[in-house]
Amino acid sequence: MASRRILFLDHLDRVSGSQLYLADIVRNLDPSRYDLFINRPLMESFLDRMEGRAQVLPFRIPDVKDEGSLSSLLELAGSALRIARFSAAEGVDIVHTNSIPAQLVGRLVTGLSPARLVWSIHDHFAPVWLMRLLVPRTDMILANSDFLRRFILDSYRAAPGRVTVVPNGVDPRLLQKLASAGCSGLDEDVRWVGLFAQIVGWKGHRLFLEAARKVLQRREDVRFAVLGRGSDSLQKELKELCRTWDISDSISYLGFRQNPFPAMSDMDIVVSCSLRPEPFGRTVIEAGSLDVPVVAFAEGGVSETVVDGETGILVRPRDADALSRAILDLLDDEEGRRRLGRNARRRMESRYSMDRFVRLVDQVYSDLP
Repeated sequence: MASRRILFLDHLDRVSGSQLYLADIVRNLDPSRYDLFINRPLMESFLDRMEGRAQVLPFRIPDVKDEGSLSSLLELAGSALRIARFSAAEGVDIVHTNSIPAQLVGRLVTGLSPARLVWSIHDHFAPVWLMRLLVPRTDMILANSDFLRRFILDSYRAAPGRVTVVPNGVDPRLLQKLASAGCSGLDEDVRWVGLFAQIVGWKGHRLFLEAARKVLQRREDVRFAVLGRGSDSLQKELKELCRTWDISDSISYLGFRQNPFPAMSDMDIVVSCSLRPEPFGRTVIEAGSLDVPVVAFAEGGVSETVVDGETGILVRPRDADALSRAILDLLDDEEGRRRLGRNARRRMESRYSMDRFVRLVDQVYSDLP
């Protein structure tokens, strides 16, 4: 049986959860069944994650959402024509897009070739009118949670038979290996509570600090860590807030780390406190894979990955008091933290394994005519 040819498209301007999702697909598909192509990524670190499994093509897709200029639109159209010619010449069977700019190109490419179109949607923040324009003539949409699938059906008016759930996958053994490959540099004589997220407004960093302030009024043996890159102005604002509240000595800004898992594995608790419902919450399954319990808001995709009282604690959304109480309860219960961490890892190994993730993607490809 001839290998199916899959062309992955993304504008790839950074390595975030959606790009890691794509890298996991590329790295884990059976190379005897698929020939894989991907348009040129902008970060060498992303190339490393694919381990040479896909042929890299010299086609840049501009981020028209941010650039929005006539020149970027013309560049996008030019890229679409070049990719369409490549797709037709190489007999590409499936174009799999991973972002809105990529989907714009994918719609043009599959309109000019017989290739099928698959689109991974990772969040629910784009303008509804734009998504309704891009959903039609997509053969299959992959949502990373039941929450996101319902949103796509209700808001974007997609046909139910064309939207399926493919949750992110995780490999606990690989994460454990990465965790042991470096030193976190954290003080081992205190308890650590961490927020692993891009430093952008909706990820809830200010609320995290509000909860930290309340916890520090009760306990002095706790430190709070913020890991991630993002807005310099927001980070400056957060640090000023810490000074105003006199908690700066208890808050560590650890920045972006290519390998965050040594630090994550040294956490006693990982927090997810986004101000908008997380479509999935990759950090949650990564923490669980490292036996670290999570305190999170009871909404969105996170309420699917965390089982309240069994693998973590879910609290009322956007409530700093509820968040601080849950953190304090877990800090006071060492055996409870260990129990939740053990349960979380077992759940990740069964429900969110990398093998299951790849099987679901493979089934989507196989079901397309």
